[in-house]
Formats: sequence, structure tokens, C-alpha cells
Amino acid sequence: MMSHRAIVHAALAFLGSGLCACIGPAGGPAAAPAANNANAASATTAPSAGAGGKALVWNGEGLGASAKSWASCGKKDVPCKTTFGATPSVGHDGSTGLRFHGEGSDYLGGGWNWFGWWPENGGNDVAKFKNLSFWFKLEAKSPAEAPDSGNLAVALGCSKGKKTSADALVAKFDAKSFDGGWHEIVIPLAEFLKEKGSDFDLASAWELRFSSWSADEKNFDLYVDDIGFDNR
Repeated sequence: MMSHRAIVHAALAFLGSGLCACIGPAGGPAAAPAANNANAASATTAPSAGAGGKALVWNGEGLGASAKSWASCGKKDVPCKTTFGATPSVGHDGSTGLRFHGEGSDYLGGGWNWFGWWPENGGNDVAKFKNLSFWFKLEAKSPAEAPDSGNLAVALGCSKGKKTSADALVAKFDAKSFDGGWHEIVIPLAEFLKEKGSDFDLASAWELRFSSWSADEKNFDLYVDDIGFDNR
């Protein structure tokens, strides 16, 4: 028969070998395992502003090379399809850009984590900047198949607490953004800190998220390029 001390040691060894996974954004991947040291130093970095005063965090040309994505549909019992990934030659200047494809009704969305969710306390400290900015283009075979302008939103994700910011409607910041051409979207970071985003951590930003909702069937592509932050 095992001694009381042996039983305790065996139990601790069993618990120590377990794995814990946290569910990510809707339909997203599991978060990275928690760090062994709960008090580990933050792995966030402050991006440096380059030409035009914009600090890029992903450009499809090497910056953010470890990035990963997720995509999801709201209705699992009816046909729907979402994909999100880097694609050669679809960027606003002919370089590699991001392409999100959505088909179906209800919720369609996805995220682009320019850190690839690792280190799990990584991210960019963007608190010193005023705006999020990125190039954006929407394509659909018909206006009816395009996402509704009042329902296509963008949000940020942060590593601290694995939180999602408040949503910001793309059309609110460029009324012509649904015309099929490229537009540089500039959104004040203050928009992401409203209401549910009041406790969002700008010091650990690491993901750009898109979401849309419609009762009608949609079929569209979103193209994104040169994600960054600036002080315009």
C-alpha cells in the first residue's frame, strides 16, 4: 500500500502533467498555454514609426511573418464558408495582402494575429499612437452579396486578458469603402476603448478582427494590407 506522502506526490505529478486550453475568439484557435511563471515579464514591444509616421505591424513582406489567422461562421447547421489568409499579389501595391472570404448568412468573421499568438503575453504597445490604419478593399459579385455597410465591423484583440475591443464600423470612417477600390482606413484608437472596450489593453495589441452579420446570404471578399498605427 502506498504511503500518504507517496499518494500526494503522485497526485501532484499527475496535475502537473495536465494541459489547459482556453477557447479563443468565436471559432478561433485555442490560446497558447499559460506561461510557467505567472509573473513573467511582458513580451510586448513598441513598434517604430517609419515613412509617413506610420508604424507597421504587418505588411506581407516579412513584417509579421509569424502571423496566424482564424475564421468562423455563425450558423453551423447550414452551408457557410469563411477563410482568412495571406495571398500573393493581392495587396494594394501588388504585394502579398490578406484575403478574407465569407459565404452564408448570420455571423461571418475572422482575425489576423500578427504575433501568431506567441509568446502568449506578446503584442505591441500602441498606447502612444492615435489611430489604427490599414488598406482595405471589398469585392462582391453584386451589391446584394456584399456585407451590409452597417454591419461590417473591425476590432482589435490584445494578449492581456485575451480581450476584444469595442467594434468600429468600417463605413463610418470611409463612406466610399464599399465601392470595390482600395481605401486607407484610419480609425481613432479611442473608438476601440468605448463601452465593452473600456478595459482593453492598448499595451498588448496583437490582432485585427473583422465581423459581419446579415439575415441574407452573402458572398464576398475583403482584402487588407499594411496594418499599422499612426498619429495623424
